[in-house]
Amino acid sequence: MESYLLGGKLYNQFEVMGNLLLCTTELVNENLVFEVISGKLEPVSTTGNQKFEGEDIPPVKAYPVNVRQVAILKKQKQNFLFL
Repeated sequence: MESYLLGGKLYNQFEVMGNLLLCTTELVNENLVFEVISGKLEPVSTTGNQKFEGEDIPPVKAYPVNVRQVAILKKQKQNFLFL
């Protein structure tokens, strides 16, 4: 799956089973912060799609955000036991 690094943050956006998902991964201090935001791919409203002062305003579709999940991944120190 394609990922895009913008401003030190990794982004993936994709659609599955009628849902639009945006995933981000960012290094904060020594932790990775992984976030998922999702909602239905069906727009809840549409604006624009008209003329304003002689200019064509394209349609702008707004999509719902229903879920936000965040995971903080911490590096675990390894303890070795030698027998």
